[in-house]
Parts: sequence; structure tokens; C-alpha cells
Amino acid sequence: MTATSAPNLLSSVVNQVLAIKPLWNFAKGRARHMMVTRAETIGVPWRERVQALRSRHTEIGSTETESSTTGIGELSPLWQADLESIQNPNLVYPDYYTTSFHAYDEGNLGW
Repeated sequence: MTATSAPNLLSSVVNQVLAIKPLWNFAKGRARHMMVTRAETIGVPWRERVQALRSRHTEIGSTETESSTTGIGELSPLWQADLESIQNPNLVYPDYYTTSFHAYDEGNLGW
């Protein structure tokens, strides 16, 4: 066994375990909670910042949903318009940009 084969084997096992949807959902929830907790521990006002970013919407009584821990839900129409204005449908991203990453289903490019 080489020095690089052990991490590859471990990564493979972890990926197989996380391919089980209920386990992935549990791990994702824990990862989000740990990120928020760590950020707030080092002085990043995570929940307040999410609330400030989410407050950018055009209509009263928006249908946005929000998680009690992280404020994750649908984008407001203004954020959605911003996202669409910068997206390039002709650009092909490497798989690792769009693959689930830590607590984000849509990968590194997720808003």
C-alpha cells in the first residue's frame, strides 16, 4: 500500500456510505450546523448575515422558506435575477464544481 492509496480507499468508503440518501441528509445537516457554530464561535455573525441577505426581496409575504438554523431556502426573485444575469450556459464546469460538497447539494457554485 502506498501513502496515497489509504486516503483514496477511505474517500471511496466515505463516498459509498454518503451515497445512501438518509445518511447523506443526516451528514449534510450536521455539516451545516457545524459550519454555522464554528463561524459564530470565531465571530462571524452567520445567522444575522443570512437574515440580511434574505431580506432582499420585492414582495411582502414572500413564499421563501427558511431553515431555523441556517436560513436556507429559495432565492428571492432579485437574487435569482442576479444569478441568471451572470450565468453562462455555454460554460462547462469541472464535475467537482457542481457535485455535492459538504453541506451544499448544488456544489461549490451554489448560492
